[in-house]
Amino acid sequence: MVLTVCINPSIDTAVYTNKFLLGQINIAESVIKVAGGKGNNAARIVKGLGCEVVALNLLGGFEGQF
Repeated sequence: MVLTVCINPSIDTAVYTNKFLLGQINIAESVIKVAGGKGNNAARIVKGLGCEVVALNLLGGFEGQF
């Protein structure tokens, strides 16, 4: 088992569009928000490799409510 301790987690936002035009207005097709930060991203990769993972996060403020 792998334990990650995330002292400063963040919220990662990914914006997807079908076509990106430089210098133009681009409209997002979808927006995805996930828990991020170095510890959470490492835990996500390790779990994807098939290992058991526990991610310990210290949460407060906006990130804690999310």
